[in-house]
Amino acid sequence: MDRYWSVFNRLDYEQKDAREAEVKSFSIEQINDRLCEIQKLGKEEYDGELYLLLEERKRNLDAAFEWTDENIAKFVKINQQMIDYRQKMLAKVKIIAKEAEERMSKDSFFEDMEVHARVIPQIAYWSEEDKVMYVVEDGVYGIFGMHELYDHTEWSLQDIIQINDFWCDIRVEYYYPKLEDEAAAK
Repeated sequence: MDRYWSVFNRLDYEQKDAREAEVKSFSIEQINDRLCEIQKLGKEEYDGELYLLLEERKRNLDAAFEWTDENIAKFVKINQQMIDYRQKMLAKVKIIAKEAEERMSKDSFFEDMEVHARVIPQIAYWSEEDKVMYVVEDGVYGIFGMHELYDHTEWSLQDIIQINDFWCDIRVEYYYPKLEDEAAAK
């Protein structure tokens, strides 16, 4: 939980330590209920608590996770889907990057560009109670999809094996030189 200290800048360390101890005593159901409350409130002052809850939720769910043959098979399948999706996305990125470079060569306004791409695993589920489709997502950058997903997000192992869709986000950013650079070039 140390990596989230910065979000508690409004709290002194005693308050932060007390809140961490309280969150550690919550059951998964209490954590999920509080996460729903925070989501409905949507206020930034709850960011510190949100991170504490998500991290504690992940820790508890991972501790209870069982590496059954079925769960291992789900991981292997999801990992292969991520690899396949990434390959398709990279093929599109090459085309988009080439088009962007051609556009830059025809337009001297832009000096540089970057293409950003990410695979976005999702868990979509229908809530009978709320009569709405919920989508949980978190973008994964880089080439190590499963590593990124597990080690660099708040997704638990149980969450990961529930992934049922992938989206792709590809963005091109063009850069215009700084005014000082333009003045120096004259």
